[in-house]
Amino acid sequence: MSCAVAAPFIDRALELRRLEEAWASVGPQLVIVSGRRRVGKTELLGRFSRGKPVAYLAAAQRVRADQLSDSARDLAALANGFRRGRPPAIRLNDWEAVLDLIGERATDRRIGVVIDEFPYLVAESPELPSLLQRWWDRTASKTKVFLVLAGSDQALVEQLVSQRAPLFGRATLRPHIEPMDYFNAAGFVVGWPPEDRIRAFAVAGGIPYYLRFFDPSVGFRANLLRLAFSPDGPLFREAEYLLEAEFREVSRRGSIFRAMASGAVTPNEIAQRIGLGGAADVQANLADLVRMGLVRRIVPVTRRAELRSRQVAYRIADPYLAFYFTILEPRRSLIQLGPASVADRSLSDEELDAYVSRVFEDVARQYVRRAAAAGVLPIVQEVGTWWQGTEEIDVVGVDGSRVAMVGEAKWQRSAMGLDEVNTLRRRAGLLSDQPVRLLLFSRGGFTGATSRVAGVTRVGLRELFARDLAFERSAS
Repeated sequence: MSCAVAAPFIDRALELRRLEEAWASVGPQLVIVSGRRRVGKTELLGRFSRGKPVAYLAAAQRVRADQLSDSARDLAALANGFRRGRPPAIRLNDWEAVLDLIGERATDRRIGVVIDEFPYLVAESPELPSLLQRWWDRTASKTKVFLVLAGSDQALVEQLVSQRAPLFGRATLRPHIEPMDYFNAAGFVVGWPPEDRIRAFAVAGGIPYYLRFFDPSVGFRANLLRLAFSPDGPLFREAEYLLEAEFREVSRRGSIFRAMASGAVTPNEIAQRIGLGGAADVQANLADLVRMGLVRRIVPVTRRAELRSRQVAYRIADPYLAFYFTILEPRRSLIQLGPASVADRSLSDEELDAYVSRVFEDVARQYVRRAAAAGVLPIVQEVGTWWQGTEEIDVVGVDGSRVAMVGEAKWQRSAMGLDEVNTLRRRAGLLSDQPVRLLLFSRGGFTGATSRVAGVTRVGLRELFARDLAFERSAS
């Protein structure tokens, strides 16, 4: 049973405000909202629609006739002008009739229509984007309509507005909803110690749907036992559902995730790990996963301006999927056979720490972005990582062409000391011959000697959740 937790909404404040500003404007609005599954698009649009004359159509994977029937039911409020009482039963025989109804009702007043999971309709009616384009140009552009098209299939949503697509140039607003960072994700487990807040982020990432399953009244490990190490645990079942919902052919993608979870990072390594010939055999799949936001294509931050780089790595972008393929999937049979406590005991603290340590590096990069935005650190234009041969720097902040700061993140129980400072300073010298700010991120704290070294910023777990990092993004 999931725990009902008040969901922090601050991370969606900017998107909500932009929608409100568009609603208050004079002319017609075509808003296209994208973002991966479970990220909170439906909640955002529900909050926006509350108290407004907005009809909400939740599209489903059904045949065209059923989709039109659903549209007639969900859009019936348009027929009586959103007056109180039960809306009349209406019949809509085709999508032209749907669009005509919307246009008629928005002639002289602001009327909103939200179509959630619009790609489901396009899958059954491929002509719909062209119909929508003609309707927008001939009719809707002369009304006060506020039409929102939302979708989780990010590749298809992008195709809808690409240069050769019917809707190209029509969208007036295109918010893309990103997962929350570690700081806002911690709002779902208020009261937990910082270590467990990081662990929760390493398991669920910044996806509100997953984070809401956590019960903050009990500890992290108890939640893991219930949510992940049980056959009917939502975090055990979710990965399979997610892949089946996103892909027609699941096995190749699952193999790619397994390869990355086991340490393969280049296309050639990934291909060889899953028994294929070489990089060319997985490039198209990797490109799809990157477009969907499930995999991250990484190049050294100092080489991002290059169109092509031989230094490229692919990593699972979603912490939940990384956790599933690293920790849960190898224990799949053990979890299904139960009891849950057996699977839980099979995960040692050392193995869990090894996994969390990789997420902690990303947390450090997120901290730099948040701290810069909050005024705690100087502004940097880009934050990433860097590597060359066996040398690697976890955090690199770049201001234009200048490396402004570098950082090392350690998820270890022992304190960081002068050895880490000296190693980081030497590596910084490989990137810049000018002094740069050094950042140390440590779970285990710091030795006293590090406090006497100039130019070093120490960030412990408490500093990661300091109150002065909380801010609401502005639209300016």
